[in-house]
Amino acid sequence: MAMNRLIGTILGAICAFLLFPASASAQIGIYPCNGDSATDIMIGMDARPGQAPQPLCKARPQAGQSPSATAGPSVYQPYHHPAPKGWKQVYGAIATFNIDQRGVDGDLLYGYELTLGHASEAEARALVEQRCKLRAISGCSLMILRQPYVTVVYYPDEPYFGSQRGTYVAWSNSQHYTQGFVERTPGDWEFCGETVRPQGQCAKIVAYVVNGVIPEDKKKRARK
Repeated sequence: MAMNRLIGTILGAICAFLLFPASASAQIGIYPCNGDSATDIMIGMDARPGQAPQPLCKARPQAGQSPSATAGPSVYQPYHHPAPKGWKQVYGAIATFNIDQRGVDGDLLYGYELTLGHASEAEARALVEQRCKLRAISGCSLMILRQPYVTVVYYPDEPYFGSQRGTYVAWSNSQHYTQGFVERTPGDWEFCGETVRPQGQCAKIVAYVVNGVIPEDKKKRARK
């Protein structure tokens, strides 16, 4: 029976991958995948009602360049289920876009807008698109966030980060999870993934916030 359940789970994940529609996630450079591979870096999971959790990836830096120049830190985050007790389903959204500033190589830099705690995906999408259009000089790439703990990281505009340089990446978890977080100086946090790297080789954490309200875990009063 256990083997049958495992096979069913695997088949469900495969079907979700094959049927997953093109979405704003792909526009932001994040797309459904089968996990880490030679071409993909897994950054988290996308959970939808009635569907098996689906791995999400970003493209690895292009081959042919030296590893020291292109190998960025992994932003893998394990999927946790369920969400904290008492948390009610709400939605957030993040949009990334080019802004009217250029980096060290003359390429346009990126900005982001984040909104949280909405009753519907449509509401979150509408607000973040509105904010994006006020700042963007290009199209707005958008991703919906469906879990309570949201992390946004920035890859500095440095050659080390390869094709990820100057970009923002967001993911959400259903549980409080800070593995791979490093505090270099008080209040200055970085995300290094599964291996703590030297300063300058990790993404900058620009937001670690809660999507919605998580009730406090009130301890039961002792009976007299």
